[in-house]
Amino acid sequence: MPMGEWVIAGGTAVFLWIKFAGYWAAGGVMNGRYKTLAPANPWLFAAVRTLLGLIVSGGATYLLGSAIDGPRLQPFFYGYLLVLPLRFLQWVFVIWLFYARRDADLRLLRLLGYSLGGTVWTLVLDMPVFFLAIGAFAGFC
Repeated sequence: MPMGEWVIAGGTAVFLWIKFAGYWAAGGVMNGRYKTLAPANPWLFAAVRTLLGLIVSGGATYLLGSAIDGPRLQPFFYGYLLVLPLRFLQWVFVIWLFYARRDADLRLLRLLGYSLGGTVWTLVLDMPVFFLAIGAFAGFC
């Protein structure tokens, strides 16, 4: 395997671990928010959210980035923006799966608010990878 492929594989592994750890923390926060329910396993919550993000967001970003013509950074940027609604829907699904469907007093605004918070949290978890990628692209790493 050429050196560049090792770097990409290593970067992807680090990215997934950052996401997993962040989603594990989010699962703990959600357990506190839904106190009346039996707590969900934060490890399982993180695994489902990470896998869903990898398949749905990763696949959509790749497909959208490949479909848009233009400078190399432009397709990724537009693909990233277009994936934001998918990320929101992923959070709606995961929170519903682990918490809201078991809540007898299901409140849609509560589910949507937590999902919006989860979407912002996902963007925060993207930042370390963006900074590393920009540094590598600029030749600083």
